[in-house]
Amino acid sequence: MAERSPYLDDLIKEVKTELEKRKAKTGGRIPQVLVIGLWEDVELVPYLCREAGIPDTQKNLVNWDLPETMNRPGPYAEIRKADVNFRQLHLSKRQGSPPFIPEYFLKEGKRNLGVVCDVSCDATNPHNPIPFCNQATYFNKPTISVSGFTEPPLSYITIDHLPSLLPRGMCSLPLPHTIINERVLTAF
Repeated sequence: MAERSPYLDDLIKEVKTELEKRKAKTGGRIPQVLVIGLWEDVELVPYLCREAGIPDTQKNLVNWDLPETMNRPGPYAEIRKADVNFRQLHLSKRQGSPPFIPEYFLKEGKRNLGVVCDVSCDATNPHNPIPFCNQATYFNKPTISVSGFTEPPLSYITIDHLPSLLPRGMCSLPLPHTIINERVLTAF
């Protein structure tokens, strides 16, 4: 990663503090984080998790990309079992596949999932793979609680400008040429 942003240091400190509070409530249990979509060189979420104290193991920090989802349509029980899910895949208007984790699927069986962070913010896309994440959230109100889920509570984050939380950090990361073409040039 390029030069560290002071904002990143502040964010890591805050996440570490919250992680310690959670561990104290759960007998030292470290949450499992499932990240879907790694964007080649852009690995800010796994980096943040590692720096905050979540071990980079298949038990605690699980990273998925195309090989894990391309030939195996959802829904994915692994998302239900994770404590936190980050989705950072770009969808075109033409894509259509079964949802990664529909709301009804969360009600079937044991669920650890408490937070979904849709970094891609496809809340209005008709092919949104997380259909219950259907409203935008903002920095002043970053989460929306999903009604009907109490044990554990379930909320989601869909801030469409979330990378601006760490502007210097995001600008210093190399973006693959294909993402720039896909997101910018095909938008016109």
